[in-house]
Amino acid sequence: MRQSLHKQNFLLAPFLLCGLFLTQSVFARPFVIETKPFDAFEQGAPLRTQFGKLRFLGGLELSSPSEEHFGGLSGFSWIGPDRFLAITDRGRTIKGRLMLENGKPVGIDQAEIGRLPDFIKGKRRRKMDSEGLDILGQDMWVSFEGSHAVALYRFDPSGALRLMKRLPLASAIRRHNSSNKGFEALALGAEGSKHEGALVLLSERVKNRLIQGWILPNRGIDRSHQAFTLPQIGDLRPTDAAFLANGDLVIVERSFSLLAGLKIQLRRIRAGQLKAGAISEAEVLFSGNLRYELDNLEGLAVQALPDGSSLLTLISDDNFSRLQRSLLLQFHLAD
Repeated sequence: MRQSLHKQNFLLAPFLLCGLFLTQSVFARPFVIETKPFDAFEQGAPLRTQFGKLRFLGGLELSSPSEEHFGGLSGFSWIGPDRFLAITDRGRTIKGRLMLENGKPVGIDQAEIGRLPDFIKGKRRRKMDSEGLDILGQDMWVSFEGSHAVALYRFDPSGALRLMKRLPLASAIRRHNSSNKGFEALALGAEGSKHEGALVLLSERVKNRLIQGWILPNRGIDRSHQAFTLPQIGDLRPTDAAFLANGDLVIVERSFSLLAGLKIQLRRIRAGQLKAGAISEAEVLFSGNLRYELDNLEGLAVQALPDGSSLLTLISDDNFSRLQRSLLLQFHLAD
């Protein structure tokens, strides 16, 4: 989920011509996000900042005692230099402004909470488990795990969201997923890169120790696709992905068991290696466990910096549990 400060609107003429323009709009209301900043990422090593290829900048623990629907953060994207939009796995939207001091996150203000317009009605709304997110201009793509679907939304002039289209995914893509292991990760190719115009999906369902992904040209407006696989490491499964400005794809992976606990990993597929077929290599950028300030990381967004490096922002899904935390973490990736 990449941010570009000079984005162009993507006009989906085929959808408009076919009369598939849905007009439901959902408005947001203001609320307060309380934050607890922290500077140390590794327990017992408060001065260490370099972890693998990533340099830790700072983090926030997030809460909102006054808003019962806050939590379950599963997707994250930038809509401005310091403004973000996140989604929850219960179909809510969270907007806010990230405040920085000396390059470190210190708080969030101007927060609003809303709801994604429904594309599943009635009893099946429980399948609106929104997971992956990316935004380009006024258009927003969201993947849903329970229904194995991807929806396209658009911001209207008032800032409210309208449902535009449920993308026409090929049956082979939909059949790969299982009930609670579906499209966890979604990423749009960076403008000006080798993968500009592509939409990448990754499934949480792993078969034969291979992670399955698909490259959809034209941002998924038709059923064309290229399938690829990536070797699984341990029991890790993808939870999100985002493109760097140069076309490299960064993937967030997670595993959890009562015996081994939580494990988090970030891997990078180089732009030239992301193509149909078996991808044999992906560089490990970071690997960690609960020795670090980690939780159930499910959202990743990237901002390109003027020197060609990248700022990575990650968020965690607390599953609305008092035993887990909603975290926002920021890292610098030099190359």
